[in-house]
Amino acid sequence: MVLPDPNTSGKDLYNRTRTIIVQTRFLVHTNFLSESRVRSTLESQLGALTHKLEQDFQYNAAAERGYAILSYVSMNFTNTLVFEVLR
Repeated sequence: MVLPDPNTSGKDLYNRTRTIIVQTRFLVHTNFLSESRVRSTLESQLGALTHKLEQDFQYNAAAERGYAILSYVSMNFTNTLVFEVLR
């Protein structure tokens, strides 16, 4: 996996053949939210990640699939959700 300069826009990670692109988020403020608020935050962030991957597909012709990786803190534990998004 290639990690581009974090100051540039676009995909967060990609493989060398550019057939896989990744968008990631890590949320820490969720540790202090109610369960319903965490759920709505995760749904919102997942929607934003999916939208960003759809934009990335437009600019990366070789990309065949993308991954939305959403990590968050809850009850002092880190949880990670990984979703595959096909072109």
